[in-house]
Amino acid sequence: MAGIFAGFICSCTEFNMDTKESLPVVEAYLYANSQEIELKVSEMIPFSESGSEQVVVEDAQIVLSNETNTYSLVHDETRPGYYISPTPIEMISGSIFSLQMEHGTGVVIGSTEIPEMPVGVKLSKHEVKISPINTLSEFEQLRDLDFAVQWDNPDNSFYFVTIDNISESPQSIFDFGSEVNVGFSLITEPTVENMRSFNLYDINQFGTYRVRVYKVNSEYVDLYNSKQQDSRNLNEPLTNLENANGIFTAFSYDEVTFKIIKD
Repeated sequence: MAGIFAGFICSCTEFNMDTKESLPVVEAYLYANSQEIELKVSEMIPFSESGSEQVVVEDAQIVLSNETNTYSLVHDETRPGYYISPTPIEMISGSIFSLQMEHGTGVVIGSTEIPEMPVGVKLSKHEVKISPINTLSEFEQLRDLDFAVQWDNPDNSFYFVTIDNISESPQSIFDFGSEVNVGFSLITEPTVENMRSFNLYDINQFGTYRVRVYKVNSEYVDLYNSKQQDSRNLNEPLTNLENANGIFTAFSYDEVTFKIIKD
């Protein structure tokens, strides 16, 4: 899962370098019931009158803390700009985490709550058998091959879904002589609904799929929606951090599996 959201901040927003030139960019994600964090620090440095480049920060002093523990992070030598905890971080649903980072002359502060786990996650189908498609006329068999993932959502919370082909050697449903080198991967937009449906015309590989339903906080939804704005009209970059651009947020998820089998 690490890396799914890397670069999300910069792809969503063009920063106003005239007003926020000295501020770092923080991308920090926590995951419930795991020891997994995704935390990257960078700076946006102007290189021309019309653009900027992202430069990673490797010397920040970062501390994560919750109600009972404090964790000092260190730079990950294998991934420039990323930070890890030398000790396991216990991330329980409902916990509130604070982030404090010292870099340059400023102190960055933020907080987020780890959402509760999704409840009632289930699939309408767990397995579908189809024959490889060799001609255009055989596309018809995919017309009614839909499946859906559902979950409970009595309070209209926000969720999104990821689907990944986790097979070692994915094979295309469309047998037109081309090879498949990368497994299918999809991430949906946040929704307050309690289901998402998919068609095998789009999910077009044989194999085993991991379907995850994520519950997310409002700060993630706000940032996701901001990429629909015209960046020329943004006076300030969207952030839930003090003295930094970017985001500090948390996710929880449950997962199920689905197979598309060659008949």
